[in-house]
Amino acid sequence: MAEIVQADYQTKLSLTQGAEEYRKLRNVVTEKKILDRAYGYYAFAGAVILAGILATGYLISISKNYFLLAVFGLAFAFFVGQIGGFMHDAGHRAIFKTKTMNDIVGSICASVLFLNYRAWTTKHNFHHAHPNQEGKDPDIELPLFAFTHKRYNSKKGIQSMVQRYQAWLHLPMSCLLAYTMQFKGNIKYFINEFKKGFRPGLIPEIAVFLVFLFVWYVLPFLLFPAVKAIFLIICVPVGVGFYLANIFAPNHKGMPELAHDAQVSFLEQQIMTSRNVRSSLATDIIYFGLHYQIEHHLFPNCPRNKLKLITPYIHELCQKFGLTYTDAGVFESVKIILGELNKTAKAAANSH
Repeated sequence: MAEIVQADYQTKLSLTQGAEEYRKLRNVVTEKKILDRAYGYYAFAGAVILAGILATGYLISISKNYFLLAVFGLAFAFFVGQIGGFMHDAGHRAIFKTKTMNDIVGSICASVLFLNYRAWTTKHNFHHAHPNQEGKDPDIELPLFAFTHKRYNSKKGIQSMVQRYQAWLHLPMSCLLAYTMQFKGNIKYFINEFKKGFRPGLIPEIAVFLVFLFVWYVLPFLLFPAVKAIFLIICVPVGVGFYLANIFAPNHKGMPELAHDAQVSFLEQQIMTSRNVRSSLATDIIYFGLHYQIEHHLFPNCPRNKLKLITPYIHELCQKFGLTYTDAGVFESVKIILGELNKTAKAAANSH
């Protein structure tokens, strides 16, 4: 399922037809005012997240039982992860009308997560422009995991030895996502920026980096005994990493990947490479809109609470042109991803 679709893939829509159908779809969605801002929703969601962070933070501060500390720490990580949802929506201009206001909120949220907003939005926008396309989507370039034979066979050294167990490692390794984004992501960004030459804007970015490095990894030792501090700087980042990794992974992992030179319309590419997670009250809260991945990829600036209003129009379009609208349950989506990883590893082993 995840094998690269070659350039001769028979598309359901020509490039011109795809552009025209997307224009019609966007006109309908706009006319229905689905893309209008949802300030009330975001204000309420923001208040709940802030209350959750304050409440769990207080419980962490008074807790001396390490079992309860783990529970409160993971709850705290959940609310911190929800801040990532606000950063994501702000990056897509889905919260406010103006770019400036979205960037201010997005930058604040990214800083709280100890991430660089500029680096994240740049990378994420490349992903949205070319989801699951070889050489164009940075999100498919994973160091230890491969969903296609070509990428699996390209791994060398330790990566080559480890990836045979990729299906088993996928969930445990997702716990390290926060550390990877915070340290590798930030350091790589600053190295690349300095290579381009110094600019004044780097000074506040470095200052923010140092402030939140202190908040995440030094402040706990000033507030709590050393053992409790060590426990927290493991528990909270692991919880945040596992949460965010498994919110984003179902969206595209294990879905068809396109060759670098594949010619597919924006409309068809977004639909064929995206997977929804079926909606429920729980997924509406936990996934912060990303379970409507097809709708989100077609209209990334749509407020998350309105994405479901677009679904009927996409269903109609998919039925009309024979496009596959992919959705799965929460556990089914995990099973699909692990199955694709295992299938790729076994096929590679049998070919040698």
